[in-house]
Amino acid sequence: MRTRTTLVVLSLALAACNSDPSSGKKTEGPKVKEAIPDNMVVNDFFPEKGGKARPIVDASIGEGGIGGIAAATGDAGVGGADDGDDNAVVERKITMLEAGAEPRSPKRYAFKTQSEARKVTMAVKSLREGQGQKQEDAQPLTTVNMLFTLKGQNAGAFQYDALIKNVDLDLPANADKRQVAQAKQALEALKGIKAQISVTARGSIGEAKFESDKLPRGAAEQIMPLFSQVFEFIVAPLPEEAIGVGAKWQEITDGADRGIRSKVTAIYTLKEWNAEGGVIDAEVKRSAPRQTVQDPRMPGASIRLEGKGTYHFEVKTNGLVQRASGENNTVLNIEAPGPSGKLEPALTETTSVKHSVEMPASGAPAAPGH
Repeated sequence: MRTRTTLVVLSLALAACNSDPSSGKKTEGPKVKEAIPDNMVVNDFFPEKGGKARPIVDASIGEGGIGGIAAATGDAGVGGADDGDDNAVVERKITMLEAGAEPRSPKRYAFKTQSEARKVTMAVKSLREGQGQKQEDAQPLTTVNMLFTLKGQNAGAFQYDALIKNVDLDLPANADKRQVAQAKQALEALKGIKAQISVTARGSIGEAKFESDKLPRGAAEQIMPLFSQVFEFIVAPLPEEAIGVGAKWQEITDGADRGIRSKVTAIYTLKEWNAEGGVIDAEVKRSAPRQTVQDPRMPGASIRLEGKGTYHFEVKTNGLVQRASGENNTVLNIEAPGPSGKLEPALTETTSVKHSVEMPASGAPAAPGH
Protein backbone atom coordinates (compact mmCIF):
# COMPACT_ATOMS: atom_id res chain seq x y z
CA MET A 1 0.00 0.00 0.00
CA ARG A 2 1.05 3.60 -0.29
CA THR A 3 0.47 6.71 1.73
CA ARG A 4 1.37 10.32 2.00
CA THR A 5 1.52 11.70 5.44
CA THR A 6 1.16 15.32 4.51
CA LEU A 7 -2.57 15.83 4.81
CA VAL A 8 -3.96 17.48 1.76
CA VAL A 9 -6.99 18.54 3.74
CA LEU A 10 -4.82 20.70 5.90
CA SER A 11 -3.37 22.53 2.95
CA LEU A 12 -6.86 23.13 1.64
CA ALA A 13 -7.89 24.38 5.06
CA LEU A 14 -4.93 26.75 5.20
CA ALA A 15 -3.14 24.81 7.90
CA ALA A 16 -2.40 28.19 9.41
CA CYS A 17 -4.90 27.44 12.14
CA ASN A 18 -1.89 26.81 14.34
CA SER A 19 -2.43 29.22 17.22
CA ASP A 20 1.30 29.65 17.88
CA PRO A 21 2.32 32.79 15.96
CA SER A 22 5.98 31.98 16.43
CA SER A 23 5.80 28.57 14.78
CA GLY A 24 7.60 29.85 11.71
CA LYS A 25 10.03 32.10 13.57
CA LYS A 26 13.69 31.64 12.74
CA THR A 27 16.16 31.39 15.57
CA GLU A 28 19.75 32.36 16.04
CA GLY A 29 21.80 29.21 15.82
CA PRO A 30 24.83 27.76 14.13
CA LYS A 31 24.79 29.20 10.64
CA VAL A 32 25.00 27.09 7.53
CA LYS A 33 25.48 28.19 3.98
CA GLU A 34 21.75 28.03 3.28
CA ALA A 35 18.98 27.93 5.88
CA ILE A 36 16.54 25.06 5.62
CA PRO A 37 13.37 26.45 4.00
CA ASP A 38 10.51 26.40 6.51
CA ASN A 39 8.20 24.71 4.03
CA MET A 40 10.64 22.01 3.04
CA VAL A 41 9.13 19.13 4.96
CA VAL A 42 9.16 15.59 3.67
CA ASN A 43 6.73 13.43 5.58
CA ASP A 44 5.48 11.03 2.97
CA PHE A 45 5.85 7.50 4.25
CA PHE A 46 4.93 5.61 1.14
CA PRO A 47 5.75 5.86 -2.53
CA GLU A 48 3.27 6.30 -5.30
CA LYS A 49 0.98 3.53 -6.42
CA GLY A 50 1.55 1.59 -9.56
CA GLY A 51 5.08 0.41 -8.97
CA LYS A 52 6.71 3.36 -10.73
CA ALA A 53 6.55 5.86 -7.93
CA ARG A 54 3.94 4.84 -5.78
CA PRO A 55 0.90 5.71 -0.82
CA ILE A 56 -0.42 1.85 0.69
CA VAL A 57 -0.99 5.07 2.54
CA ASP A 58 0.93 7.65 0.49
CA ALA A 59 -2.35 2.00 -1.30
CA SER A 60 -0.21 1.71 0.31
CA ILE A 61 0.52 0.81 3.49
CA GLY A 62 3.34 0.46 1.52
CA GLU A 63 0.81 1.55 -0.94
CA GLY A 64 2.68 -1.24 -0.34
CA GLY A 65 -0.35 -1.34 1.20
CA ILE A 66 0.38 1.62 2.60
CA GLY A 67 1.91 3.40 -0.19
CA GLY A 68 1.81 6.83 -2.29
CA ILE A 69 0.43 9.82 -4.07
CA ALA A 70 1.12 10.24 -7.71
CA ALA A 71 0.13 13.85 -7.93
CA ALA A 72 3.52 14.88 -6.62
CA THR A 73 5.47 13.07 -9.33
CA GLY A 74 3.18 13.04 -12.31
CA ASP A 75 3.08 9.25 -12.40
CA ALA A 76 0.00 7.07 -12.28
CA GLY A 77 -2.76 8.05 -9.90
CA VAL A 78 -4.27 5.96 -7.18
CA GLY A 79 -3.72 2.75 -9.10
CA GLY A 80 -1.27 1.24 -11.53
CA ALA A 81 -1.01 2.26 -15.15
CA ASP A 82 -3.56 0.61 -17.36
CA ASP A 83 -2.93 -1.53 -20.39
CA GLY A 84 -5.02 0.38 -22.89
CA ASP A 85 -8.41 -0.40 -21.39
CA ASP A 86 -9.72 2.57 -19.43
CA ASN A 87 -11.32 0.16 -16.95
CA ALA A 88 -8.42 -2.27 -16.61
CA VAL A 89 -6.62 -2.55 -13.28
CA VAL A 90 -3.09 -3.88 -13.14
CA GLU A 91 -2.65 -6.29 -10.24
CA ARG A 92 -0.04 -5.32 -7.70
CA LYS A 93 3.21 -7.28 -7.81
CA ILE A 94 3.18 -9.52 -4.76
CA THR A 95 5.73 -12.19 -3.82
CA MET A 96 4.82 -15.16 -1.63
CA LEU A 97 7.12 -15.68 1.35
CA GLU A 98 5.27 -18.39 3.29
CA ALA A 99 2.13 -20.30 2.27
CA GLY A 100 0.85 -20.73 5.83
CA ALA A 101 -0.86 -23.68 7.47
CA GLU A 102 -3.29 -26.13 5.91
CA PRO A 103 -5.97 -25.91 4.76
CA ARG A 104 -4.89 -23.47 2.06
CA SER A 105 -6.95 -21.85 -0.66
CA PRO A 106 -6.84 -18.77 -2.89
CA LYS A 107 -8.31 -15.84 -0.94
CA ARG A 108 -10.50 -13.44 -2.92
CA TYR A 109 -13.00 -10.64 -2.39
CA ALA A 110 -16.51 -11.02 -3.81
CA PHE A 111 -17.99 -7.61 -3.06
CA LYS A 112 -21.77 -7.65 -2.62
CA THR A 113 -22.66 -4.96 -0.06
CA GLN A 114 -24.24 -2.20 -2.11
CA SER A 115 -23.65 0.79 0.16
CA GLU A 116 -21.00 1.19 2.83
CA ALA A 117 -20.17 4.25 4.95
CA ARG A 118 -16.68 4.62 6.38
CA LYS A 119 -15.08 7.13 8.72
CA VAL A 120 -11.39 7.70 8.12
CA THR A 121 -9.25 9.62 10.60
CA MET A 122 -5.70 10.89 10.18
CA ALA A 123 -3.45 12.42 12.83
CA VAL A 124 0.04 13.82 12.26
CA LYS A 125 2.69 14.88 14.74
CA SER A 126 6.18 16.06 13.88
CA LEU A 127 9.35 17.16 15.64
CA ARG A 128 11.92 19.29 13.82
CA GLU A 129 15.37 19.71 15.30
CA GLY A 130 18.23 21.70 13.82
CA GLN A 131 20.37 24.83 14.00
CA GLY A 132 19.92 25.00 17.75
CA GLN A 133 16.16 24.90 17.57
CA LYS A 134 13.45 22.35 18.36
CA GLN A 135 9.89 22.66 17.12
CA GLU A 136 6.97 20.32 17.73
CA ASP A 137 3.82 20.42 15.67
CA ALA A 138 0.57 18.48 15.93
CA GLN A 139 -1.76 18.94 12.99
CA PRO A 140 -5.49 18.92 13.73
CA LEU A 141 -7.14 15.51 13.68
CA THR A 142 -8.75 15.10 10.27
CA THR A 143 -11.92 13.05 9.79
CA VAL A 144 -13.25 12.11 6.36
CA ASN A 145 -16.70 10.54 6.14
CA MET A 146 -17.27 8.70 2.89
CA LEU A 147 -19.95 6.59 1.24
CA PHE A 148 -18.95 3.78 -1.11
CA THR A 149 -21.60 2.49 -3.52
CA LEU A 150 -21.08 -0.71 -5.50
CA LYS A 151 -22.15 -0.11 -9.11
CA GLY A 152 -21.35 -3.49 -10.65
CA GLN A 153 -18.46 -5.17 -12.43
CA ASN A 154 -16.51 -4.23 -15.54
CA ALA A 155 -13.29 -5.48 -17.10
CA GLY A 156 -12.87 -8.03 -14.32
CA ALA A 157 -13.07 -5.48 -11.51
CA PHE A 158 -15.72 -4.23 -9.11
CA GLN A 159 -16.82 -0.64 -9.77
CA TYR A 160 -17.44 1.77 -6.89
CA ASP A 161 -18.59 5.35 -6.52
CA ALA A 162 -16.72 6.99 -3.63
CA LEU A 163 -18.45 10.08 -2.26
CA ILE A 164 -17.09 12.52 0.32
CA LYS A 165 -19.96 13.23 2.68
CA ASN A 166 -17.97 15.65 4.79
CA VAL A 167 -14.50 16.48 6.09
CA ASP A 168 -13.81 17.84 9.55
CA LEU A 169 -10.80 19.22 11.41
CA ASP A 170 -10.51 19.11 15.18
CA LEU A 171 -9.31 22.70 15.49
CA PRO A 172 -8.08 24.10 18.82
CA ALA A 173 -10.53 26.23 20.79
CA ASN A 174 -8.18 29.22 20.65
CA ALA A 175 -7.70 29.09 16.87
CA ASP A 176 -8.03 32.40 15.06
CA LYS A 177 -11.71 32.90 14.10
CA ARG A 178 -10.87 34.18 10.63
CA GLN A 179 -8.68 31.18 9.94
CA VAL A 180 -11.35 28.82 11.28
CA ALA A 181 -13.85 30.38 8.88
CA GLN A 182 -11.42 29.91 5.99
CA ALA A 183 -10.83 26.29 6.98
CA LYS A 184 -14.54 25.56 7.14
CA GLN A 185 -15.06 27.15 3.73
CA ALA A 186 -12.27 25.04 2.22
CA LEU A 187 -13.62 21.85 3.76
CA GLU A 188 -17.15 22.62 2.63
CA ALA A 189 -15.84 22.67 -0.95
CA LEU A 190 -14.87 19.00 -0.59
CA LYS A 191 -18.37 17.90 0.39
CA GLY A 192 -20.14 16.01 -2.37
CA ILE A 193 -17.04 15.30 -4.49
CA LYS A 194 -17.26 11.86 -6.07
CA ALA A 195 -14.76 9.53 -7.70
CA GLN A 196 -15.18 6.25 -9.52
CA ILE A 197 -12.72 3.48 -8.64
CA SER A 198 -12.19 -0.12 -9.66
CA VAL A 199 -11.19 -2.83 -7.18
CA THR A 200 -10.11 -6.35 -8.14
CA ALA A 201 -10.88 -9.56 -6.29
CA ARG A 202 -7.30 -9.46 -4.96
CA GLY A 203 -7.57 -5.92 -3.63
CA SER A 204 -5.77 -3.95 -6.33
CA ILE A 205 -7.23 -0.48 -6.90
CA GLY A 206 -7.39 1.32 -10.23
CA GLU A 207 -6.89 4.99 -10.91
CA ALA A 208 -9.63 7.22 -9.53
CA LYS A 209 -11.77 9.06 -12.06
CA PHE A 210 -13.46 12.31 -11.07
CA GLU A 211 -16.33 14.31 -12.48
CA SER A 212 -14.01 17.18 -13.37
CA ASP A 213 -16.79 19.70 -13.86
CA LYS A 214 -17.81 19.22 -10.22
CA LEU A 215 -14.38 19.70 -8.68
CA PRO A 216 -13.70 22.98 -6.87
CA ARG A 217 -11.64 25.33 -8.99
CA GLY A 218 -7.98 24.35 -8.91
CA ALA A 219 -8.67 21.43 -6.56
CA ALA A 220 -7.69 18.44 -8.70
CA GLU A 221 -4.15 18.11 -7.32
CA GLN A 222 -5.45 18.62 -3.80
CA ILE A 223 -8.29 16.13 -4.00
CA MET A 224 -6.35 13.20 -5.45
CA PRO A 225 -4.06 12.79 -2.42
CA LEU A 226 -7.04 12.92 -0.06
CA PHE A 227 -8.83 10.15 -1.94
CA SER A 228 -5.58 8.18 -2.19
CA GLN A 229 -5.21 8.26 1.58
CA VAL A 230 -8.64 6.73 1.98
CA PHE A 231 -8.37 4.18 -0.82
CA GLU A 232 -5.22 2.71 0.63
CA PHE A 233 -7.14 1.45 3.64
CA ILE A 234 -10.45 0.21 2.23
CA VAL A 235 -9.01 -3.14 1.14
CA ALA A 236 -5.93 -5.22 1.93
CA PRO A 237 -4.00 -6.84 -0.97
CA LEU A 238 -4.11 -10.61 -1.43
CA PRO A 239 -1.64 -12.92 -3.22
CA GLU A 240 -2.45 -15.02 -6.25
CA GLU A 241 -1.46 -18.30 -4.58
CA ALA A 242 -3.40 -20.49 -2.17
CA ILE A 243 -2.67 -19.53 1.43
CA GLY A 244 -3.55 -20.49 4.99
CA VAL A 245 -3.29 -18.88 8.42
CA GLY A 246 0.27 -17.69 9.00
CA ALA A 247 0.92 -16.98 5.32
CA LYS A 248 3.20 -14.06 4.50
CA TRP A 249 3.45 -12.10 1.28
CA GLN A 250 5.57 -9.14 0.27
CA GLU A 251 5.27 -6.09 -1.92
CA ILE A 252 8.29 -3.95 -2.80
CA THR A 253 7.84 -0.61 -4.52
CA ASP A 254 10.20 2.13 -5.59
CA GLY A 255 9.02 5.61 -4.79
CA ALA A 256 10.00 9.09 -5.88
CA ASP A 257 8.37 12.10 -4.32
CA ARG A 258 9.69 15.62 -4.77
CA GLY A 259 12.98 14.21 -5.96
CA ILE A 260 13.52 11.81 -3.03
CA ARG A 261 13.96 8.22 -4.19
CA SER A 262 13.03 5.50 -1.73
CA LYS A 263 12.18 1.82 -1.45
CA VAL A 264 9.14 0.57 0.44
CA THR A 265 8.88 -3.02 1.62
CA ALA A 266 5.53 -4.19 2.99
CA ILE A 267 5.08 -7.66 4.47
CA TYR A 268 1.53 -8.90 5.10
CA THR A 269 0.62 -11.76 7.44
CA LEU A 270 -2.68 -13.64 7.46
CA LYS A 271 -3.55 -13.87 11.15
CA GLU A 272 -7.09 -15.25 10.95
CA TRP A 273 -9.49 -16.45 8.24
CA ASN A 274 -12.97 -17.93 8.00
CA ALA A 275 -15.80 -18.06 5.47
CA GLU A 276 -16.63 -14.37 6.01
CA GLY A 277 -13.18 -12.84 6.07
CA GLY A 278 -10.27 -12.48 8.43
CA VAL A 279 -7.46 -10.42 9.92
CA ILE A 280 -4.36 -9.24 8.06
CA ASP A 281 -1.44 -7.43 9.67
CA ALA A 282 1.25 -5.52 7.81
CA GLU A 283 4.74 -4.30 8.61
CA VAL A 284 6.19 -1.61 6.38
CA LYS A 285 9.70 -0.27 6.06
CA ARG A 286 10.77 2.65 3.92
CA SER A 287 14.34 3.59 3.20
CA ALA A 288 15.95 6.31 1.13
CA PRO A 289 19.76 6.23 0.91
CA ARG A 290 21.66 9.49 1.15
CA GLN A 291 21.06 11.54 -1.98
CA THR A 292 21.25 15.08 -3.24
CA VAL A 293 18.35 17.34 -2.33
CA GLN A 294 16.50 18.32 -5.50
CA ASP A 295 15.68 21.81 -4.34
CA PRO A 296 17.38 24.94 -5.75
CA ARG A 297 17.01 26.59 -2.34
CA MET A 298 19.38 23.99 -0.84
CA PRO A 299 22.44 23.75 -3.11
CA GLY A 300 24.82 21.00 -2.05
CA ALA A 301 22.51 19.57 0.61
CA SER A 302 21.90 15.84 1.03
CA ILE A 303 19.02 13.89 2.51
CA ARG A 304 18.33 10.40 3.82
CA LEU A 305 15.19 8.82 5.23
CA GLU A 306 14.18 5.78 7.28
CA GLY A 307 10.68 4.81 8.28
CA LYS A 308 8.61 1.93 9.59
CA GLY A 309 4.97 1.28 10.29
CA THR A 310 2.51 -1.38 11.42
CA TYR A 311 -1.08 -1.81 10.21
CA HIS A 312 -4.04 -4.00 11.10
CA PHE A 313 -6.94 -4.90 8.79
CA GLU A 314 -10.20 -6.60 9.66
CA VAL A 315 -11.52 -7.65 6.26
CA LYS A 316 -14.75 -9.10 4.91
CA THR A 317 -14.93 -10.95 1.61
CA ASN A 318 -18.30 -9.43 0.68
CA GLY A 319 -17.46 -5.79 1.46
CA LEU A 320 -14.79 -3.22 2.11
CA VAL A 321 -12.54 -3.42 5.15
CA GLN A 322 -14.57 -3.27 8.36
CA ARG A 323 -11.81 -1.75 10.43
CA ALA A 324 -8.23 -0.74 9.82
CA SER A 325 -5.68 1.07 11.92
CA GLY A 326 -2.02 1.79 11.88
CA GLU A 327 0.85 4.12 12.59
CA ASN A 328 4.06 4.92 10.78
CA ASN A 329 7.10 6.83 11.96
CA THR A 330 9.58 8.47 9.62
CA VAL A 331 12.95 10.05 10.41
CA LEU A 332 14.35 12.47 7.85
CA ASN A 333 17.91 13.79 8.07
CA ILE A 334 19.23 16.69 6.02
CA GLU A 335 22.84 17.83 5.88
CA ALA A 336 23.93 21.09 4.28
CA PRO A 337 27.29 22.75 3.60
CA GLY A 338 28.51 24.68 6.63
CA PRO A 339 30.79 27.73 6.71
CA SER A 340 33.76 25.49 5.86
CA GLY A 341 31.93 23.97 2.93
CA LYS A 342 31.68 20.55 4.57
CA LEU A 343 28.34 18.88 5.12
CA GLU A 344 26.95 19.44 8.60
CA PRO A 345 23.71 18.23 10.27
CA ALA A 346 21.08 20.81 9.42
CA LEU A 347 17.70 19.28 10.15
CA THR A 348 16.21 16.11 11.63
CA GLU A 349 12.48 15.69 11.27
CA THR A 350 10.60 12.87 12.99
CA THR A 351 7.01 12.40 11.86
CA SER A 352 4.34 10.13 13.31
CA VAL A 353 1.17 9.46 11.33
CA LYS A 354 -1.84 7.51 12.56
CA HIS A 355 -4.73 6.29 10.42
CA SER A 356 -7.96 4.54 11.27
CA VAL A 357 -10.93 3.32 9.27
CA GLU A 358 -14.21 2.25 10.82
CA MET A 359 -17.93 2.21 10.27
CA PRO A 360 -19.64 5.35 11.60
CA ALA A 361 -21.21 4.86 15.03
CA SER A 362 -24.70 5.18 13.55
CA GLY A 363 -24.04 2.75 10.72
CA ALA A 364 -24.45 -0.96 11.33
CA PRO A 365 -23.05 -3.31 8.71
CA ALA A 366 -25.43 -3.82 5.84
CA ALA A 367 -26.56 -7.34 5.16
CA PRO A 368 -24.61 -9.06 2.36
CA GLY A 369 -26.09 -8.15 -0.98
CA HIS A 370 -28.14 -5.27 0.45
